[in-house]
Amino acid sequence: MKIASIILIIGFLSIIMNQGIWIHNMKKTYYEDYSLLFNDLLNISVEQEKGGSLSVNLDKVDKNLQERLKGVNLMFSYKLELYENEQMISTAGCYVKNEDDYIYMSPRRTISDSLFLQCTVVIPSSFIIGKMKRINDISCWGMILSIGCLIYLLLNILKREKILKSNVLAIYGTIHDLKSPLNLAYLLISRFATKECDDVKKQSFLACKAQLYTLSNTIETLLSVLKMKDQHISYKKDLIDLEGVIDSVVENISILYSNKHFSLSIENRMKTVWVNADPFYLRNSITNLLDNSLRYSNENVKIEIFLENNLDDFSITIKDTGWGISAKLQKKLCKQCCRGVHRNQPKGHGLGLIYTTRVIRSMGGSIAFQSIEGEGSTFVITLPC
Repeated sequence: MKIASIILIIGFLSIIMNQGIWIHNMKKTYYEDYSLLFNDLLNISVEQEKGGSLSVNLDKVDKNLQERLKGVNLMFSYKLELYENEQMISTAGCYVKNEDDYIYMSPRRTISDSLFLQCTVVIPSSFIIGKMKRINDISCWGMILSIGCLIYLLLNILKREKILKSNVLAIYGTIHDLKSPLNLAYLLISRFATKECDDVKKQSFLACKAQLYTLSNTIETLLSVLKMKDQHISYKKDLIDLEGVIDSVVENISILYSNKHFSLSIENRMKTVWVNADPFYLRNSITNLLDNSLRYSNENVKIEIFLENNLDDFSITIKDTGWGISAKLQKKLCKQCCRGVHRNQPKGHGLGLIYTTRVIRSMGGSIAFQSIEGEGSTFVITLPC
């Protein structure tokens, strides 16, 4: 709705501005055309009166010019001035100028070596506007038609937006319905994984548990991104053990990527660190970053997690030696759904970083990154203590 309103306002202002510019240019064109016409009539009148002599009678020129102006229905007031050696020696006619009228001063018309004629003419603004009336009427109808088309476009946008919103709500409801059976399956698998059984079965249960955790995280990410479009997500912020959250994420991600060779370590561990955040959304955010590090990398990728306790905040740095991000893609990253291009590109939709960025910022934190294509990426999450 906001976008559609902005489009309508911009379009309306653009039409008005273009209309004003067009009218101004048309007035200028008319003024120049009638100035040239007057100058031509003046030259004809001077030539007719002068004949082959080296002098001119201004009264006769004035009379001749008035007749020619009447012949083309031009009622302009003007003043003729005859100069000899730069000194005015006679005049004919006079003009009256209103505030909005145009003044045209003709070029010097040489009569002889010492004589020249100068003319000043007033072209009434009302005359120009009168000539433009028909064109103005057509222009106004054109402007009304343009505004009508703009309103029609706006109504179409609103209609499409309404349909899209209803579709999003339907998708949201369908995805949301998947959460209950998925959570139930996760609990059952977790129970089987804790029971006494041989190593093969236990590893299978743990792998299923990790896959269900990833699927649950993906569904929650999608639901959150859809919800963020229309309303603010309410977080249950609390003081949580940051290292405990990271350890659980590392455990799940290690099981999920058990078929890939990589090293993942947590550097500079410290005593229990408490941060003010929502444990569920923070866990999902860290999972997204680690998942990206493993997803967009070759075998034997190295991932390091650095923890740093500052005075007013706490930072989590995730550094990898993966494929890195191109400079072109970095400008779009965290703002829209986008993914890099690589010959070994895995499947995905590019929602993870959008989700992570919005979640961290909504919890009062910040996220920054540096990346060099072919060398790896570093993401830094900063959270209030």
